[in-house]
Amino acid sequence: SIACHFRVASQFNLRIFMPTTPPSANLLTLNGHVLVVDDVFVNLKMMQLFLRKMGFTVDTALDGALAVTALEKVPYDLVLMDCNMPVLDGFETTRVIRDPSSSVLNHAVPIIAVTADVMPDCPDRCLDAGMDDYISKPVNFKHLKSVLVKWVG
Repeated sequence: SIACHFRVASQFNLRIFMPTTPPSANLLTLNGHVLVVDDVFVNLKMMQLFLRKMGFTVDTALDGALAVTALEKVPYDLVLMDCNMPVLDGFETTRVIRDPSSSVLNHAVPIIAVTADVMPDCPDRCLDAGMDDYISKPVNFKHLKSVLVKWVG
């Protein structure tokens, strides 16, 4: 398990998860094209670093509307979707992606919810919205690795 702590970015007054040691992905190499959707820039960068170490090509989007635009241009192999974002949250974004009348290239792309919501009903809400799996924040990179293997390995 990766030791972690929370840092307060005083300039923005945000609480962000920062691993104290960089995640290692030595034991497994995967490939594919992943879209990471999160409105917190630091979260995007940490996921991007981890996924690239595993061998993935990674694109990022800061909100759901940008994610839909990206999915209209690229047939991603997997989407890691934050649930709570401005503009278009993860639940609404997933509904757009799954809608056969939307312009996304792959309506069946696996979507993994990545959320800090710890309410007991959150996994069910994610699945009901059309997401395929669920991981909680702060992200346990060992668990993330097993989810990635399940969906693209």
